[in-house]
This record gives sequence, C-alpha cells and structure tokens, in this order.
Amino acid sequence: MVHGHRRFVAVLSSIVLCAASAASAPAATTGSVESAAMGEYTLTLTGTCPGIVMFSWSGAMPDRRQGVVYGEEEGRTIIPSGVCQGTVLGLARDVFLVTVIGTRDGSGSLALTTGNCVRGLAQLVENGTCRTSNVARMP
Repeated sequence: MVHGHRRFVAVLSSIVLCAASAASAPAATTGSVESAAMGEYTLTLTGTCPGIVMFSWSGAMPDRRQGVVYGEEEGRTIIPSGVCQGTVLGLARDVFLVTVIGTRDGSGSLALTTGNCVRGLAQLVENGTCRTSNVARMP
C-alpha cells in the first residue's frame, strides 16, 4: 500500500499548494476575533447518484479556499506536510483531493453531476485555519 500512500501525499500536497496560493486566503490567528466568529463548519451532501449531488457548507470563514477531500471510509488520516501539516482528517482508505473551491460568504452550495456512483465520504478542509468539517456520506 506504499503506492497509495505516495498518491495521498501528492494529492494532499496539491491541496496545500492550491490553497496557499489563493490570494483571498489570509492566515488565521489562533484565538483571534476571527476564530471566535466562526460557527460549526458543516458539510451536507444531498441528491442522487448517478445524477446531481449537492455539496452544501456553512460555518466557513468568508472568502477563503477549501478543499473537498474524499475517502472510502471513516477513520483517521493526518495531512503529512504543507500549511496544514498535522491536521487530522476523519477519512481513511484511498483519501484524495476532489477539488478546491471558494467558501463564498462562509456558506454556499455546489451542484456536481455524477456519472459513476462512488459510495464514500467527503470532508472539507479550510485554508488558513486548517479547520475540517464533519464527514458526510455520499448519497
């Protein structure tokens, strides 16, 4: 399973690079007013597969980037390097970055058309704070 680990490291490195390069993503300060203003960071997945799956989030910091990460099961995976090194994800087994999207005003949604159904889980990772959302099951 070394090959899978290398893939995971490469994918998570890309999330760190993409997120770190976003001009709209200033670093958060621990214990700041900004941190106190953050609510619970949540991800909700609805829809049908195949078909349209709606990714909805709330409680994110406005105007940031966030990575949508996929895993086959719940578990514990630690981001090995980069800006969010040491962040613990609630996903395991074939964990990879699906995309990087903006947080908008802290909440929003994105409709994705799916062909092949992949039964697994998703989680969001917020740039700057490295906060993670809850783990949500793909419909």
